[in-house]
Amino acid sequence: MKDPHSESSEKDIAEQNKMVMNIQSNINETASLINRIEMIRSQLYDIRTMTKDHEVAEEISTAVESLDKKLISVEGELYQMKLTGTGQDGIRWPAKLAGKLGYPSDLDD
Repeated sequence: MKDPHSESSEKDIAEQNKMVMNIQSNINETASLINRIEMIRSQLYDIRTMTKDHEVAEEISTAVESLDKKLISVEGELYQMKLTGTGQDGIRWPAKLAGKLGYPSDLDD
């Protein structure tokens, strides 16, 4: 039910609700992508460890490192990987997609 003190129309409230649901969906998808990248990176490290005694271990390690750098680059666009959890992070490091979705006013950047 609409708050009787709200000056917004039912249509406006429905549109705002739809926008919030879309943002939440985008946040969830971004988190899912970050989690998948982290899982793939972990698997890459496992491959490197499992093949360390293989005759082409150096080639495998080089390929793993190359792909890992690419994945870090993608992940770095989705999430600010330099965050420390301290109060100054927002000043020191620009928000990436996941952070911007949490604060829609930052989406213009």
